[in-house]
Amino acid sequence: MRHSEQERAVEQQGEREDIAAIELRGITDINMDAPAAAAAATAAAAKAAAEATAAAAAAAAAATAEAAAKAAAATKAAAAAAAAR
Repeated sequence: MRHSEQERAVEQQGEREDIAAIELRGITDINMDAPAAAAAATAAAAKAAAEATAAAAAAAAAATAEAAAKAAAATKAAAAAAAAR
């Protein structure tokens, strides 16, 4: 290996070590922020559950209103038929 190739190999090794140190620091930062991330995930899950519950309640109310309207229409039709006799 020529002198310049050796220097480049040393530089590349240093770059790899720098990258590894940065990655390790990032993992450490992520681990230190894990409680905050867990709290945020819990809050997001609670919000999603609340939205799903609200959507289900709205759908149930709409279905109930639709069923009541159909029942009222059927009752009105039955009353009209009885009056026509």
